[in-house]
Amino acid sequence: MHRRIKRKSNLDWFDEYVMNEIPIRLIRLSDMKFFGRGDVKKHFRGFVPEDGSRWRYSPSDTVKYAILSHRWLGEGEPTFEDMKSAKALKASGPGSEKLKNFCEKAREYNVEFAWSDTCCIDKSSSIELSKRSLDLHQVAPRKGPRTPTTQHCAQRRQRCP
Repeated sequence: MHRRIKRKSNLDWFDEYVMNEIPIRLIRLSDMKFFGRGDVKKHFRGFVPEDGSRWRYSPSDTVKYAILSHRWLGEGEPTFEDMKSAKALKASGPGSEKLKNFCEKAREYNVEFAWSDTCCIDKSSSIELSKRSLDLHQVAPRKGPRTPTTQHCAQRRQRCP
C-alpha cells in the first residue's frame, strides 16, 4: 500500500525553515539589536505567498540575511554580552568598526538582518556552541571555492564583492 505524501503548506515550510535552518539570533540592521527566531517568524510571515501560487516557494527567498565570517582580531571583537547590553553600539576600536562596516555593507544588499560569529553566539552556552559548529560544517562546501572566509550573502550563498 502506497502512502500519499502530503505537501507542506508554505507557512509550515517557512516556520520549519526559520526554527531549524537560520541562526538562533540575527542583528536587525535598523537598530543593531538582536532579533530571535520567533521575531523573524513574526516579521516575515506576511511575505510568505499563499499555497497554490504560480511560482515555487522557498523560505530562503523570504528570509534574507548577510553573514560576516572573517579572521578574529586578537582582542576587541564585540561579544554577545556587548550586543545584549548595547555596549557594542557605543564602543570604538577595530572590532566595533569592522562590525559597523559589515552592517553598512549588508544594507547595500537590501537585507534587513545580519549574523556575525563574534557577537551572535552566546559562548557561555555549550548548546549554542555545538550547534554553531555543526552549522558551519553544513555551510562550508565539501570542495569548491565558496568556503566562507569573507563577507557573503546568505541568500544562495553569494559572495559580496
